[in-house]
Amino acid sequence: MENKTFKIIGAGCVALLLVIGILSINQSMGINEVLEMQGRINEQASVKELYVCGDGSSNLAAVRLSQVYPGIEVKKIMSDVSTGADITMLSLLASNTAPDVYKDIASRAGRYAVPEFALDISKYMDLSNFYPAAIEQFRKGDGIYALTKAVRIIGMFINTDITGSIPENWTINDFLDICEKVKSKGKMPYVYFAANASSCEWLLGWFPAFGVDFFQNKDYSKTTIKSTGGEKVFAFLLDLFNRGYIPSESGVLSDDDVQAGFLNETYAMSGTYIGSFDAAIQSQVDQGVIKDKFNYEFRAFPSATGKKVSLVANFHIVVAHKSENEYRNKAAAYLAYQIASDQDLEVSGGQFPTVNNCTVTSDNIHWQRGKKITEENGLADIGFHLAAYGEIRGSLYPVLKKLFNNQITALEAVTLYEKAINAAIENAK
Repeated sequence: MENKTFKIIGAGCVALLLVIGILSINQSMGINEVLEMQGRINEQASVKELYVCGDGSSNLAAVRLSQVYPGIEVKKIMSDVSTGADITMLSLLASNTAPDVYKDIASRAGRYAVPEFALDISKYMDLSNFYPAAIEQFRKGDGIYALTKAVRIIGMFINTDITGSIPENWTINDFLDICEKVKSKGKMPYVYFAANASSCEWLLGWFPAFGVDFFQNKDYSKTTIKSTGGEKVFAFLLDLFNRGYIPSESGVLSDDDVQAGFLNETYAMSGTYIGSFDAAIQSQVDQGVIKDKFNYEFRAFPSATGKKVSLVANFHIVVAHKSENEYRNKAAAYLAYQIASDQDLEVSGGQFPTVNNCTVTSDNIHWQRGKKITEENGLADIGFHLAAYGEIRGSLYPVLKKLFNNQITALEAVTLYEKAINAAIENAK
């Protein structure tokens, strides 16, 4: 009993001495301030790892984090997006183990760029390095809840060995003439796929081509796709299908099928990202599968209105998940900032920077053309930054399946699509 008492008294003395020692550092500190400081120390000690989920993150960002927040290791979780949704992220959320940082295309990650889930990164980091247009779309009130990576531009990919030369400011009539010429050669003029949600952005360029607006005057409460002429787009696509300018199996083709068809020069044209086929084509040449690179160009979609056609953009965003541990929040915000601002690799691969300090440019001729077209034609507002866009994105290909199976008319198609978009917007509120 005496020994126990001695130990208790001894431990109490040690604790008292610690408190006195801390108080002696700054005699103006009261007990509440001491306890608060101890809480911060405990918070810091508890953060050993930060988890990043998505399609990979910058090693440079992890190095920079270790310099400012030593002792924190970055753990990467690769996402499974084989179905078009991020199965991994959904599983983590279901098990209440949300990652500290999430990086993915905005159409999947946008739903998490909200105050209920994400940190206001502007509270922790100076965001003046980012182009305002790139991050303002993720503002909610006074906060910025996501940062934008480099932007991927979507236009028309054209194998000019098959099509021949393309008029500089081509029109829908030019496009149809080329389709007929290509078909007469036994090739498929244009290809589209509707097996999964990834097909959405590849097709969206037809809407600005016909002067159709998804939204007007930044009013995202409802879509204007039907009232601005969306029926014409579906009628046009159905006409291409009926003329044999699109594969009859379009409803079941995937993006991998489309790429394979381009590589073996079965298909002449398709909407896609700048540079998306470059590496695959070079790989086929290196492996001896094809003898030489075929000639190809990147263009805006052909115009049905006589006006310049704005391009559709796709981009990744980075979201930092908020927690009750403020030290973790600071570290997560710092890591998210570093991942988002490190854009050299993406830009060298054909994407366009969203930060001021990116010194990399691309000598790729398609990148140069895409940059020129973007500067001249601008970008279409398809609501890609909206929290609802993940659901919006998945609503187009089921409509196209029905259209290509002659189950619905063009008017019914645009009506269904409009209804699905508005339902997604409503569900996201």
